[in-house]
Order: sequence, then structure tokens, then C-alpha cells
Amino acid sequence: PGTHRGLLWPIVRQSQAFACVVDYRRPPDYSVSDAGEDALAAYLYILSLGVDPQRIVFMGDSAGGALCVSLLVAIRDGRCPGSPTPLPAAAVLLSPWVDVACDRES
Repeated sequence: PGTHRGLLWPIVRQSQAFACVVDYRRPPDYSVSDAGEDALAAYLYILSLGVDPQRIVFMGDSAGGALCVSLLVAIRDGRCPGSPTPLPAAAVLLSPWVDVACDRES
């Protein structure tokens, strides 16, 4: 989480928003699905606090961008515990790593 402060804090300050930075489990020590579980748990926790999902924006870069996409798809498709889970207002993806098979040209 400390690696992106320089990027995140100016956005938070300028938008007068709050930020929740998820320290999710990462490969190779953990599976990719563990990261998804951590991201979902953080989102469900924020919703449990009564935060309106229309005031929530996911943001991620590289593998974190791919994590945002996979979480959005899981929520949309109703694959989350306690579904239906509302989608957030938006997502910001910075150079997301979405071709994880690496079988396409850049």
C-alpha cells in the first residue's frame, strides 16, 4: 500500500475523498483468488459501514487494475457472497494487466 501514496494522495486531496488501500495477498506466496477474496472483503466491509456504493470508485494499476476488473465482473455476475452486491460508481484502471495469458500483441 505504501508504494502508491505519491499517486493516490493528490487524487484524494483534490477530490476531497477518502481512500481505502487494500493490502491484498499477492502471488507467488498466495493464489490470485486470495487477492480477489481480500479485495471483495474490503469492498463488503466498506458497504457494511453504510457507504453508498455510488460514492465508491475502484482504482488499480497493472495487476491491481486486473484485480479491479475481475472484482467488477464477479459483482456484476452475482458471484459474491450475499449477492446481489451493488456495483461501485466507477473504476479507474491505470495500465491494467488484463491479458494475463499474454497471447495477444500489445
